[in-house]
Amino acid sequence: MTTAGRDSLNGRIVLVKSSKDRRDPPTALRGTIRVDHESRRVWVEVALPDMFTAPAHRREFELNDAQVEELLSHEQLGTYSCTVDYDFEKDARDQAPVTTETTDKQ
Repeated sequence: MTTAGRDSLNGRIVLVKSSKDRRDPPTALRGTIRVDHESRRVWVEVALPDMFTAPAHRREFELNDAQVEELLSHEQLGTYSCTVDYDFEKDARDQAPVTTETTDKQ
């Protein structure tokens, strides 16, 4: 991929799916593609929303060249999709505040 082509991805919207999601239909999150012009790194930034059990937070997933090519091949009307090897549900569970059994019974 040319540098100009890679740079044109910066700020584009991407639908981020998890390879760990076994639901039917699978879920996905909205992300933003970020490109570092100097290092030519490409990553996807995902804002995970505030939930009942977990505070809002961000995750970044760096894409290798094969993933960038896959990203480009899934472009539809200026939007993109990609799959990352990450468990979003586990992330939400891990972010949940720890409660004790007594607190839960109150």
